[in-house]
Amino acid sequence: MRRQFIFLFAAAISTLGKNAPALSQAAAVPSDAQRCVDESNNRNPDFALGFCDRALKNPDQLPLNVRVTLLNSRAYAYNQKSDYDRAIADYSAASKADPLDLVAFHGLGEAFRLKGDYPNAVANYTEAIRLGGKDPSTFRGRGLAYAAMKGESDNAIQDFNTALKLNPNYASVYYNRGTVYSDKGDIPRAIQDFDQAIRLDPADPTPWSLRCRNRAMINQLQEAISDCNESLRLAPGDPYTLANRAFVYAKMNRREEAVVDYRKALTLNPDDDLRRTISLALIELHKSK
Repeated sequence: MRRQFIFLFAAAISTLGKNAPALSQAAAVPSDAQRCVDESNNRNPDFALGFCDRALKNPDQLPLNVRVTLLNSRAYAYNQKSDYDRAIADYSAASKADPLDLVAFHGLGEAFRLKGDYPNAVANYTEAIRLGGKDPSTFRGRGLAYAAMKGESDNAIQDFNTALKLNPNYASVYYNRGTVYSDKGDIPRAIQDFDQAIRLDPADPTPWSLRCRNRAMINQLQEAISDCNESLRLAPGDPYTLANRAFVYAKMNRREEAVVDYRKALTLNPDDDLRRTISLALIELHKSK
């Protein structure tokens, strides 16, 4: 069975909030520049990119702080479109123009992490922290990168702990940390973190799904089914939660229901890792028939 870490990606996934401060409203600032920042921060990447491209048409003629802000905003828009190579190019240009810019290094960490290049993600998050970054999302991002790297679970937990010291109400960090505890085999502690994530944000389906699977691991099967059902109520048709519920049904010897959920999950375009996990589970169910 693959690492359970994959299930946290059912959540949404990115951690960066507002990408850059608003530009000055002075008349000298082109309207395209302000719209570039606003649309990027409002998560309208297609609109943002058009404004950013026009605003950056002659980047050397812009004041340094404006050029860096626009590069960061365009990079953030590229991140939203999963165009990580272009995001990395713009964040790199911003960091080269201003080597003290925290947003650029945080953004590089995000882009490399989302691309799956975890060592470079860690390096750039670390640079943002070295420069004085105290944003809990930076520590969370580095924790997620560490969690995806073999042998780095303790560093991941340390970063999640720091993020929670900076923001004790950061719900997603609790289930991120809980997932690492689960991978380390500490299921009771993992469930405690999922409990807290649910208390802080009961409308998020991810910790319900994670707690479902972990409860099943310690044979709290009825409670696990209830958690998966709640997760599916909040996010109907999520393939990860269907796979988790199928896992519970299989442990309850409710084979037919497990097969139904696994097959339904396969119709919902799961990623390759989940597809392989489901295929192996179906083979095992067929053997036990």
